[in-house]
Amino acid sequence: MATSVKNVFREIDNGDTTVAAALTSLGEFDVSDFTYVSVSLKNVGTLTDQFEVAIRVHDDASYGVIHNAAGDFTTPTGIVIAASEDPLSIANGDTAVILFDVRGVHTMRLRAASSGADTTVTTHIGGN
Repeated sequence: MATSVKNVFREIDNGDTTVAAALTSLGEFDVSDFTYVSVSLKNVGTLTDQFEVAIRVHDDASYGVIHNAAGDFTTPTGIVIAASEDPLSIANGDTAVILFDVRGVHTMRLRAASSGADTTVTTHIGGN
């Protein structure tokens, strides 16, 4: 079940996730009542080297990956409005913030991977 991000503005602390070298889920978020969602990703440990945004348009749909390349964030396209830095390479101690336009999106799934040893990514998400 996806974590709900509903009401006028709500911030959800999805907590710390240990991220391995393989893509690891940072969470699935129901954004169906929102226009915009912001995501903060703080990394403590090994450099991240993969980041993926997948969406689905209704609760029974399969996820489709829509963003997973550096250019998707450094030159915003699709549902990405702006990003403070490339989430595919968040260094130890750095935080990437991404703003999304989620009109027409039911659920958003975020996944990341480290460049080697496990790292810890803290995810915060909010929207209106």
